[in-house]
Amino acid sequence: MGHGIVKMNDVAFKIGVINSGVMKTLDINRLRSFVAVAETHSLTRAAARVHRTQSTVSQQLHRLEDSVGERLLHRTQGRVLGLTPAGERVLDHARRLLRCHDETVAALDADALSGTLRLGVADETAHARLAGVLADFRSRHGGVRLTMEALPSDALEARLDAGELDAVVVNRHPRAVGDGAVLYTERLRWLAAITLVRRPGEPLPVAGFPATCAYRACADAALAHWGGDWDMVYVSPGHHAVWTAVTAGLGVAALPEASLPRPLPEGIREQELPAPGEVAVVLRTAPGGPGRLLGALAEAIRCAV
Repeated sequence: MGHGIVKMNDVAFKIGVINSGVMKTLDINRLRSFVAVAETHSLTRAAARVHRTQSTVSQQLHRLEDSVGERLLHRTQGRVLGLTPAGERVLDHARRLLRCHDETVAALDADALSGTLRLGVADETAHARLAGVLADFRSRHGGVRLTMEALPSDALEARLDAGELDAVVVNRHPRAVGDGAVLYTERLRWLAAITLVRRPGEPLPVAGFPATCAYRACADAALAHWGGDWDMVYVSPGHHAVWTAVTAGLGVAALPEASLPRPLPEGIREQELPAPGEVAVVLRTAPGGPGRLLGALAEAIRCAV
């Protein structure tokens, strides 16, 4: 195998690989669509992120696989099941290429965004979809210093009001959005481990979030509608901690569907309880904050998720 060659022009940014005397070129737009699909696990969400139709993204993936000579994704009936071994190898390189490309474009753009944006993200959810959007935003805007921290929603809102953050992405009950702008909603599902023990006459053990959390409000309302006896046996502000409690069999919990592994691990099942509904994921901004940066970030999130 020969040396890799990176070429830039007005039309595309490609990586060339010499293999057995044959030059392969990988189009940057196809790589961007591939990374979007790998991170969102969805052709629909990936298409929204890269501002293409779903059919265009599908075609780009097929052409990228033709260029590579291997399948990169496990797909069936339009669903993305995961990466192949070749896809795992390509993903890291593709991310680095996109980062290099976007930094170069930003350096040549006189109107490029610049400045510092201090962002807080609610810790009670994994925000699996949001993480990829933030990484993409940071890659595309090399002149922007994006700092992020994860805390419970109420702590983030207090820091925003104190002027310590420029914007926060927090969770609120759909009927209590207040002054925030709704970015998207997250559907909650009741989950429990098959090892969860509930003896006759005992209340249902529940794992969940603090009383100030919107997830907790939805869970409490659903349990009140259920009418059975229940006991909050495990409380944490962190999504991963609550998920760990569920998988260990400590209790049943209402968790955001988008953050759950697909498919669910063996031994985890959906619990038959009243639906906990949805939580609004809301963007709040500080008065006098970096308006242009915040507008660009909010638009990127809305388009991608």
